[in-house]
Amino acid sequence: MNRKGKERLFKYALALLLSLSFQNCAAERLPALEAALEGTTVSGLSSGGYMASQFHVAYSATISGAGIIAGGPYYCAGTFGWPSSFFVVTATTSCMNPCRYSIWPFESACLQALLPDGEALADKAREHAEAGLIDTPEQLANDRVYLFSGGEDDTVVTEVVAEAERFYRAVGVPAAAIEFEVNPEAGHAFISDNLDHACDAHAPPFINNCEDYDQARALLTHLYGVLAANADTLEGEMLAFDQREFLDTDTQFESSGLADTGYLYIPKSCQAGGCALHVAFHGCRQSAAEIDTNGVFFHEAAGYNEVAENNRLLVLYPQIRDRSLMEETPYNPRGCWDFWGYSGADFFTQSGLQPQAVHGMINRLRQRP
Repeated sequence: MNRKGKERLFKYALALLLSLSFQNCAAERLPALEAALEGTTVSGLSSGGYMASQFHVAYSATISGAGIIAGGPYYCAGTFGWPSSFFVVTATTSCMNPCRYSIWPFESACLQALLPDGEALADKAREHAEAGLIDTPEQLANDRVYLFSGGEDDTVVTEVVAEAERFYRAVGVPAAAIEFEVNPEAGHAFISDNLDHACDAHAPPFINNCEDYDQARALLTHLYGVLAANADTLEGEMLAFDQREFLDTDTQFESSGLADTGYLYIPKSCQAGGCALHVAFHGCRQSAAEIDTNGVFFHEAAGYNEVAENNRLLVLYPQIRDRSLMEETPYNPRGCWDFWGYSGADFFTQSGLQPQAVHGMINRLRQRP
């Protein structure tokens, strides 16, 4: 391992020890930091990418942009109009790799039949808005969107991510406001040079190195414009906070699939308030609960914090827990964000338990101290 790799290994080993100490202490109450009302954005990988899309669309009046890595369009699981009990089938086939298990003789015919339809889902979003379930999707027209797909990703294929672009175009987001990156060598992962995992790797912690491509910086630059250089040293605070308070009852919280503890990175310059806010949704098997098998935290190693430090940007890392036993409810063995309805039939609306909770976190951060 070269010197740079050793320095990173030491850095993240130290971050790991600090994060473990956070977990061993009682989580704090999420503070009010008077975050700026303008400039709240979201991003995520895989199920977190789907959550970013759902949240962006549901709260289009207050969210100004989204980064979707290896994720597809809003309400993808409902693309065929089937009863909600079948959404999990669509989510794990058409919304990921439609032709992996297909008996169709030609892939082109398979994709034509089984891909989600971004334009049709834009019509669904309008129907949901008319029913008062989400904000009006036309409010997305002034937003910016970053999309990314890896050519070696056979979990969520590029054609599915392309339907997210079709969705955003259909609701009025201009082509110039959409950046769609396809890296032919990348696997199913967030891309950061903080770790030495191979670019085409498909394994925990799902943070890969693709020739020094800094995905956090790339997506945040697209969403916010010109940014100051990344910080070499993090001087801010990684706060572990209690997520339970953001739903009304213990029953709701247990049904939501949320973990007890979430994380917030507070740059030193943001401790007095007034910073913009970015919400980063981890992917499946990337939550802090996965530390026993992964050894690396998404909220420490993805690279958002280094960008945030010098750019007055708070980074919120809400967390999902894994429920791996069949008798546990909701059953969610890989700790995924809900894009098929395990937390309730209204998962894609403002009434969904996960969107409600995250929106509550955002509102708390926007309050005056």
